[in-house]
Amino acid sequence: MIKNHYLIELDTRSKDIQTHYHFVRERVALGSLVVQHIPAHLQLADIFTKPLPYAEFASLRYKLGVDMFHPHKVYGGVLERSSK
Repeated sequence: MIKNHYLIELDTRSKDIQTHYHFVRERVALGSLVVQHIPAHLQLADIFTKPLPYAEFASLRYKLGVDMFHPHKVYGGVLERSSK
């Protein structure tokens, strides 16, 4: 029987997940890795994966060190003059 390409790919991915899971589990058991809970409001990845209210978006953007886009900074502080 020939396996479907999708099933082969899924099987390969799940083997990788199992390998990573067992590696992390082993490191926790040895004490060389400490797993900690991160509260929802500190999850920086949320900015990339969820639609957020502006205040939360701005807070996470600040924590990532990303500033607002300012067109005048793109031109080195020189504003274009309108033609007459």
